[in-house]
Amino acid sequence: MSRYSSLFATLFACSAMAATPDFSQTGFSTMDGGTTGGAGGRVVRPANLEELKRYAEDPVTPYVILVDKEMNTGIPVKVDADGAVGGSIASTYGDIVQVGSNKSIIGIGDKAFFNRVGLLIQKKRNIVVRNIKFTMLDVPVSKTDENKVVGWRNGAQAVLSDPDCISIQADSAASSYEQKKLQESRNIWIDHCEFYNDPQASTDRYDGLLDAKNNTYNVTISWNYFHDHHKGSLIGNSDTDEFEHKFTFHHNRFRNIVSRQPMVRFGRAHIYNNHIHQGGGNGVDVRIGSDMLIEKNRFDTLSKAIFGSDGGKARIVDNMTVGNSSKKTTIATLPEGTFVPPYPYKADPVADVAQLVADWAGVGKIDTKEYEQTSSIAPLGHRAKSITVWTETGKIALRAPTGQTVRVTDLAGRPLHHVRHRDGTVHATTRGEGMYLVTIGDQTERVFAK
Repeated sequence: MSRYSSLFATLFACSAMAATPDFSQTGFSTMDGGTTGGAGGRVVRPANLEELKRYAEDPVTPYVILVDKEMNTGIPVKVDADGAVGGSIASTYGDIVQVGSNKSIIGIGDKAFFNRVGLLIQKKRNIVVRNIKFTMLDVPVSKTDENKVVGWRNGAQAVLSDPDCISIQADSAASSYEQKKLQESRNIWIDHCEFYNDPQASTDRYDGLLDAKNNTYNVTISWNYFHDHHKGSLIGNSDTDEFEHKFTFHHNRFRNIVSRQPMVRFGRAHIYNNHIHQGGGNGVDVRIGSDMLIEKNRFDTLSKAIFGSDGGKARIVDNMTVGNSSKKTTIATLPEGTFVPPYPYKADPVADVAQLVADWAGVGKIDTKEYEQTSSIAPLGHRAKSITVWTETGKIALRAPTGQTVRVTDLAGRPLHHVRHRDGTVHATTRGEGMYLVTIGDQTERVFAK
């Protein structure tokens, strides 16, 4: 090869590397109907944390929630180094947003920052979280038991939930395995976010960055930047959490984290194209009941790149380990797994992974214009106070002035059977869970109903 052709080949390779990767959704979140979040619902841009919670905590109504600023309680408090209230470190009270089903929470540009505000997804589904920075740094915590976030509710301190940046659960008010089987959190996509705290803090000060437990499945964790923390991501909270967790981790960057990158119990997990480096700790932890495919990841300067216990199984394919003069990064020999991903995907060459995720993981790397298109359908609530729309199981209900033209249809325009009462109340029978159109006079609103 001539000097010029060699130079051309180098320039071509650099140009190809600089091209924007394919950020389309893949992995387990595409299964069983897929994950669309709030697509089709109203596009809203909350001005503060209170407004954010009003939309995000609605149980089922679809919303595309655009965030372009820091979300923080703004209520000052001082804590000590372990988070107890009453120290000398200036902070603010924390908060937990309990995300409802059918929500997209999207950061605009690189401005979205949840500062001491965590997300709790509990017994919910169809949720998209993209392009948001999270930290619980210096959040106050209760020291009476395991650490819990201390917030400020109704003029007083309140103990809330775990200090995870994102916690996915399915165990509220369930005391037995059979009861827990009836609960689930599923079809969740967390993409292009950033998570961090303080690696110098005590091990349990902040718990995990992104944890999931009990009947949670069909989750994709992609193109995120996890850094400066003790315990990265836990899937399955104990050896009795025997649910078949289904998770895909791809193109994430884990830097300066000590352990759980991730740790998986009873999981069918696909771990590919991640870069796990620095921190000197441990990488992928294959625990009891797991059957995993771990492929084309790069591990730098860790004690253990891939290891396991209690019979956890894995297929370990084409990974790269890099050590230094004093430490060799190791991959343990584990029982051979049989898991094959049930979805299409394309893994990048392992030699490209470090540069790829350094360039493209984290916030500010995606085009969010598709989310910013405001709905052309005017919400009915803006029309008149005399009009009210709500949902009941199997029905859409509304109240409008007597004589007002009312039409309720599915998205294909097929009218629903409805009964109008003399007081102006209309009850329309739905055709199952989904989106419907309610038209009163000349205005229409999309309504999600079960």
